[in-house]
Amino acid sequence: MVRFKYRYFTVQMSLQVKKLSLFEPFYIKQESITTALRNKIKELHGDYGVAAVEFGLQVKYCNPHTQIILVRAQHGAHRYVASALPFVKLIEDHPVTLKTLYTGTSLRHCFLFLMRYQKFHLKKIWHLLQEEQKKLMESAFLNVKLDKLTEKMK
Repeated sequence: MVRFKYRYFTVQMSLQVKKLSLFEPFYIKQESITTALRNKIKELHGDYGVAAVEFGLQVKYCNPHTQIILVRAQHGAHRYVASALPFVKLIEDHPVTLKTLYTGTSLRHCFLFLMRYQKFHLKKIWHLLQEEQKKLMESAFLNVKLDKLTEKMK
């Protein structure tokens, strides 16, 4: 029996337009991200690129507070996804910039990286926040639930 090998991309989505507040979440559908990525792969790599990534391309996690996205791609075809990520400029008519933070071999490694990354950035702004804002930020940034995600996959 052969198992499928996947690569997971930890991606930061930055909005080109300013949000009203730091604590206002930006909700976007996972299917919209997948569609925008698939369209950009078709533009860059043609039908061959789309056919190569079609099977394994999926957005596994999207945090509306931090705009962090986890994208799954099949091993081998992940090169097409990696090359197309920085060129995605529009998702659901919202101008965005996608920046790849980490490429991992499992969701667990991506979540471990994500926890370290978010704790580092939380420490940078921690002294500027009030107690109420600290609790809100901590729950939003560090609310990465690997158990819930693995239940969805089964």
